[in-house]
Amino acid sequence: MRSGKIWLTAATVAMLLFLAVGTVDAQDECIGLNRWDCNQHPACETFHGDPGYCYYVYHSFCECRALYGVVADICSEAVELIDGPFDLEYDCGLMANDYALTYPNDCTGYSSNGPDGIMYVELEPGGMVEVHMQPLGTGYDSSLYIVTDCADPMGTCVAGADDTYSGDEETLTFESAGGGIYYIIFDAYTSTPTAQSIRVWGDVAGSMTTVNSMTWGAIKAIYR
Repeated sequence: MRSGKIWLTAATVAMLLFLAVGTVDAQDECIGLNRWDCNQHPACETFHGDPGYCYYVYHSFCECRALYGVVADICSEAVELIDGPFDLEYDCGLMANDYALTYPNDCTGYSSNGPDGIMYVELEPGGMVEVHMQPLGTGYDSSLYIVTDCADPMGTCVAGADDTYSGDEETLTFESAGGGIYYIIFDAYTSTPTAQSIRVWGDVAGSMTTVNSMTWGAIKAIYR
């Protein structure tokens, strides 16, 4: 403080603006956590007062998400998967058709015009993600694929699966040769599937978050 004026850092201004828009509760335990601490999923309370867990959103900030809201509608709100198993549900009726494949393609082989849910993972070279997608009702033909650029899903698809019929489970396993950020898109073949809960589950091995976290932990241990 000088000459009666209050000087704020850019980080402080950004945090005040972040709180002002009401994205999360001001008491949210996720605020201020770094990427690795955030992805340990400590308990928190969402802006709407629901119990939730901390998730790292779109490789940029830590946010409290209720379990049912972990799968995002668009890539810029996607949360990160880290090493280990995951098992979640989301309501496809709350999603829009933000990303689509057209027929024919080298990704799933079929078009995907349904409401899509998004998650992402950052893998080290040789890292792998296994994903399963299962509609919990009827009238939903799943389409599952992984891309590196949500603005160009057709051109950046690295793996896809649309091998089963309406109501059946889709399964996809992808191993990254060079590492990087990958967006997992849970989609549907038809543009008007029956609104219902979708279960998504699987496993991640070799995520960069865990690798970096272990390295940072080793560094800190040196000074203890």
